[in-house]
Amino acid sequence: MKNSNKIMLLLLSVLLPMGFTGCSDDDEIPAVDNSTELEIGVESLRVKIGAENKTALDIKQGNGEYSVFALDESIAKAYVEDGEVVVEGVSNGETLIVVSDKGGFYRKLPVYIYTTDVLTLEKSEVELITKLGHVGTFETHVVLGNGGYTAKADNPAVTAVITEEGEVTISAKSKPEAYTATLTITDCTALSATVKVSVSATTKAFTEEELAVIKADGTRRYYLDGKSDSYMSWGTSINSENENGDVIYGWQYYTYYLYKLSFKGGKTVGKKTEGLFNAKGGLGTHNESIDLEIIQNDGTNVWGIFTFTKDEVLHYGYFCDKK
Repeated sequence: MKNSNKIMLLLLSVLLPMGFTGCSDDDEIPAVDNSTELEIGVESLRVKIGAENKTALDIKQGNGEYSVFALDESIAKAYVEDGEVVVEGVSNGETLIVVSDKGGFYRKLPVYIYTTDVLTLEKSEVELITKLGHVGTFETHVVLGNGGYTAKADNPAVTAVITEEGEVTISAKSKPEAYTATLTITDCTALSATVKVSVSATTKAFTEEELAVIKADGTRRYYLDGKSDSYMSWGTSINSENENGDVIYGWQYYTYYLYKLSFKGGKTVGKKTEGLFNAKGGLGTHNESIDLEIIQNDGTNVWGIFTFTKDEVLHYGYFCDKK
């Protein structure tokens, strides 16, 4: 027992001076850093344009006294309002905001600004009617979208071009049988909308407005598919009726160039029968049966139009010559 008391006293004599030395008032106590990492609840933010759509950032943890700025203020504004970090969309695009707190921590966050949640088009259906075998166009536009548009049809016979402003030009070639296509327009935010395109053919070559223009000009001329042959001015005029009742109009330049129309039924206004078209030279080589109609006869001049179909393409022409 005596030995145990001696051992205890010996330990106390060693430890007590160490304890008093460790608690000396002259030693400084290290400061404790209670700040926490700045943590944001999202990895990116989508905000719709407009002050009414401003969005508060979800800060999961931080040290308060937040500051924030946007790298491109033409796209987004970022500010602190009532202690919250707020982002407001200005124009379509992408930028970064930088958030910091009083603890010296900061975070960068991608921000995507957009205009609408629904892509709206002027039309959901369009009808395109063209001369058989000819390409026609139709124009429409995006009413509301986010820019960065693409347009693609599910039928290769239909193509479309779209501008950054959302102006759409649809092109298609008609066939003997009508057909349809679905045109999908997509914006930079992956919103999409569709247009049903219906394409059909007509064998009517001229509109009423085009006929009025033809009849208003009394100049001698011969056209095919919107073109004339420059050799006509050098050629010999053909304007006759034969013993079989055939009316013949046109011109010929030696044996190299020819444009000749023949038909039965006289020169009065109306549709004619047994129409034939022969040509060679700058307008190609043709020997075709045609549908021909006299559209005007003023007693001095005669105006006529004609059509024929070859290889599923409607060809059309007109003429004006002396009666």
